Amino acid sequence: MFIGEKRAPITVILLSLISCGIYGIWWMYTIGKEINAALGAEEVNPMLAIFAIICPPIIFYYIYTIDKGLEKLAPARGVAYSSNFMLWIVTMLLGVGTLIFEFQAQDTLNTIWDASQNGQNG
Repeated sequence: MFIGEKRAPITVILLSLISCGIYGIWWMYTIGKEINAALGAEEVNPMLAIFAIICPPIIFYYIYTIDKGLEKLAPARGVAYSSNFMLWIVTMLLGVGTLIFEFQAQDTLNTIWDASQNGQNG
């Protein structure tokens, strides 16, 4: 059973801010790969994180696929999850959504990896 890397959500946010978003793009690419490895299927296309640099609207679709990936992965690992996509989009339009997305997505992944490590479903 694949278990991804646990990261402190606050650290993800701080590194994204300090690097002017470069770490955030790498992080989105990486969690896309981790979600796919954990699901055993390509639910998320990590390359979209890279293309979002040139075409920002792509980020909305990419975040949607991350949310869908989490919706499939969480119950498979015994973790409750409710879609946050609309919250992320609305708050992105207000200018803070990326930070909220980074925090919630990484926090959810940490919970999933903990549940997997503790053998709660697997």
